[in-house]
Amino acid sequence: MIQHERLNMILKSLNKAKSLSLKDIMSLTGASRDTVRRDIIKLSDSNLVERNYGGISLPNSFNKLDSYLERNSDLIAIKKSLAKKAAGIIKDERIIYLDVSTTVEFVPHFLPHSEQLLSVTNSLDIADQLLRNSKSKTRLLGEL
Repeated sequence: MIQHERLNMILKSLNKAKSLSLKDIMSLTGASRDTVRRDIIKLSDSNLVERNYGGISLPNSFNKLDSYLERNSDLIAIKKSLAKKAAGIIKDERIIYLDVSTTVEFVPHFLPHSEQLLSVTNSLDIADQLLRNSKSKTRLLGEL
């Protein structure tokens, strides 16, 4: 297989998996360790991938996390005010879904203290806040 074909195969697989180990790429392409290392260097030099210990990942895959952490400490008073208003319209016997958000993270502090309320989230941070600050039943969704 020529290098161009291997590189396309690696990039397609990487877009699905988000990261690949050296062994993953060797299995995928059937190429030797040295050939795979040269392919990784070529992809990295072209800024198509980021090299890491033992493999590659999509570039800037941690930018979303960094952005979230930066926003987490911004405008706290406004976020608390919005969270309090949002929690105020939630009734005791409801099912609510709390998505990942630096504002929604404050909602559990203001929820009605009812064991009849079911709170569902896909965020570990928000699930932690629910367990610590409310009496609602809490369910954490996983990723398939």
